[in-house]
Amino acid sequence: MSEPNFIYDSEFIRLQPILAPKKYAQLEEHILSDGRCDPIVVWDNILVDGRYRYEICYRNKLPIEVKELNYVNREEAICWVCQYHISQEGIPNELFRYLVGKMYIAEKTLGERRSQEQFRDRERVPEQTVQWPIHGKGSAYAIGRKYGISCMAIYGYKNIANAIDEIAEKDSRFAEMYLSGRLHIKKDNLATIASMNEWQIRALTNAMIRQNKKSCHTSDMLSAISEPDLQKKQQTARERRKAAANINQPSVKDVPSYDPDGEVASLSLTIPSWNSSIDRVFTKTDMHKISDKAKTQLREELLALRDSVDLVLLAIEEVSDGG
Repeated sequence: MSEPNFIYDSEFIRLQPILAPKKYAQLEEHILSDGRCDPIVVWDNILVDGRYRYEICYRNKLPIEVKELNYVNREEAICWVCQYHISQEGIPNELFRYLVGKMYIAEKTLGERRSQEQFRDRERVPEQTVQWPIHGKGSAYAIGRKYGISCMAIYGYKNIANAIDEIAEKDSRFAEMYLSGRLHIKKDNLATIASMNEWQIRALTNAMIRQNKKSCHTSDMLSAISEPDLQKKQQTARERRKAAANINQPSVKDVPSYDPDGEVASLSLTIPSWNSSIDRVFTKTDMHKISDKAKTQLREELLALRDSVDLVLLAIEEVSDGG
């Protein structure tokens, strides 16, 4: 069967619950026993719900039923997804807060947009494509009344949602650990992490994974910011690069010609084969079935590769900034 050309949008992916390996296996067993699954939901060719069902059905060559949302803009689709998943039982508290915050942000945007439309053309009544109680100014009250939470809590959830989106742009792994409920963080600490740079958040994420931590505290953030290895990478990348270039250098008379792009060109030609190998893992390997030993080894090697990649990127940035 040919694969549908659906779009995986990172914002909509974050709105969907993350299944633990055991839950994923149970879902796959249920789908295989039935020979079908509930429809996946698509808006504007973006897969907005059912990514696990889609992956299982496609891998096992089962029929895939598609339900299309007929909303005119992204905010309305976000409201639908948030309301749908909030109504599900057993979602982590962290995901609940994020969904409520995202719903409020989308509602507020819709209200502001419709107010502008009314101002431009007072005789035209905007079409109501999504049936929410109140848009804009009163949406926090309406959402709070619907789910039994205060307006002040919803404003706090809005800040959580914004912080998680900022963090996800720098390191999606950290956002995923939070939204899955595997990592607990205070609201104020989330805002602080969102203000950290990409390298610091990566260092923090790596530390949480290596130490298998369930909570992220202020001390962890301070450690990531002042991590010696990170500082060393940022401060001495140029020195180490020069030192490496001076090791076992041949004499001038032994060098027939000098190609400054030689090593970089060689590396650039090698990297696509790494990407191909990684793609094969995604398409041909069931991560839920491989041994813990294999997963641990792969994770360690990938983290080491990430550190090496970060070092090269830092070196490139130094040169690009005038170093």
